[in-house]
Amino acid sequence: MVYLSEDIVGSEQLEDAALCFETFSAHNGYVGVKAAEDNSHVIPLYYALIGNWADGCRHKYIDNY
Repeated sequence: MVYLSEDIVGSEQLEDAALCFETFSAHNGYVGVKAAEDNSHVIPLYYALIGNWADGCRHKYIDNY
């Protein structure tokens, strides 16, 4: 299951999470409808998620992909 947080950010409440990505800031265009429709943004995130999951989530915090 993938969980997208709106109100929990950073390293809060991650006890049961297998891995997490950096928190994206709204002011730089990484969130919202425009970002969700940008395949050059979404596809690398998807493959980073799939790759890290298949790799056994060796890295809990993902900020470089």
